[in-house]
Amino acid sequence: MRILMVTNSYAPYVGGIEKSIQSFAQYFREKGHSVLVIAPKSDKPVEDEQDVLRVSAINNFNDTNFPVTIPLPGEIRSRIKDFKPDIVHSHFPFIVGSTALRIAASREIPLVFTYHTMYERYIHYINADSERVKRFVRSVTKGYSNLCDKIIAPSRAVKSMLIGRGVKTPIVVIPSGIEVQQFKTGRGQNFRKNYGISEDCFLMGHIGRFAPEKNLDFLLSSVIKVLNNNPDACFLAVGDGPQRSQMEQKVKDHGVSGRVVFTGMLSGQQLYDAYDAMDLFAFASKTETQGMVLAEAMASGTPVAALNAPGVDDILEDGKNGLMVENENADSFAERIGEFLELPEDEKKAMRKCSEKTAERFSIDACSDSVLQQYSELCSFRKDTLTEKHQARWQNSMELIKAEWDIFRNYVSAAGMMFYTRQGRGKSGE
Repeated sequence: MRILMVTNSYAPYVGGIEKSIQSFAQYFREKGHSVLVIAPKSDKPVEDEQDVLRVSAINNFNDTNFPVTIPLPGEIRSRIKDFKPDIVHSHFPFIVGSTALRIAASREIPLVFTYHTMYERYIHYINADSERVKRFVRSVTKGYSNLCDKIIAPSRAVKSMLIGRGVKTPIVVIPSGIEVQQFKTGRGQNFRKNYGISEDCFLMGHIGRFAPEKNLDFLLSSVIKVLNNNPDACFLAVGDGPQRSQMEQKVKDHGVSGRVVFTGMLSGQQLYDAYDAMDLFAFASKTETQGMVLAEAMASGTPVAALNAPGVDDILEDGKNGLMVENENADSFAERIGEFLELPEDEKKAMRKCSEKTAERFSIDACSDSVLQQYSELCSFRKDTLTEKHQARWQNSMELIKAEWDIFRNYVSAAGMMFYTRQGRGKSGE
């Protein structure tokens, strides 16, 4: 098959979505399929990459470290004509998503959409954090989903949510997948030595973007309670983002900064080593559609303590591969971690083994094969077997979707102007 993947975020960014798309593309190519990725241009160095069409974008939009793609028809048309895709896989519904929609509609080929995240929970990045805008985002994503031929939901919770919002397109649950074997190569002892972390300390850890939607203030409050109750405990914070300075100040204010290590962003072997160095991975986000960092931790043999939230319950089994915290209460979270500390070593070992076994379900090979099966089924239908109702659905919806994109672009444009105005004032000292 000739597979076209369209995304608003890609390398050199190293988040879960970006890594997932890269891994899928690599696996598909290894299986003999041709893959072209449409992704935003980056203002950061990008290593040699295979079959990636970079399109215009505003990088580091609104200080988020993420781009806003502005695909221009001339950048895409000739490449798509030469590539001749059999199927389009969209990884984002807004702006670049409309490009995927137009390509699929004009070439009369199937369109698959992976619903990666709860988009309405990230609108604070465009200075539009209101219930009205949230309803608008939900409406657009529902409309977009209903124009696709298949939706991939990364967890059962997302599938249920989409059905509840009125999405009629068939939905299949397929996690984004991780390179399980890579996470088994961690060298935790070396990592601890390099960062001055005692071999004997109980090391809790967290890896991710330090941003408001990750619920890190709550997580840190819980961790601080554990540190205060356990002199031999430490905390490892891997990542970066707008809340880093706030987090560093908080541990300093509570007198535990000497037992908290901030490493900044890590990738590759350093990331695998960090996971392996931990005794327990702590997670409190409520906005995830799937627990990919939980799967990464488990692949490293590290059990997890996490709030019960969408995506988490697909992977975490309380008492088997980690601890599920039912209430968003710092005392409750700290108590559960304390329970783990008191477990006999043989029970901790059993948790580590169960964690590794759980992670196998999220291997990129298994998930990629499932996606390829969906592609094959969609492509097996001849173009002339599409029903009149299906064709009419595309034709009658194009104007509506165009109007919705225009409205959203206005939000983005306004937010961008506010951002650049703030930046300009900051430089002038006002």
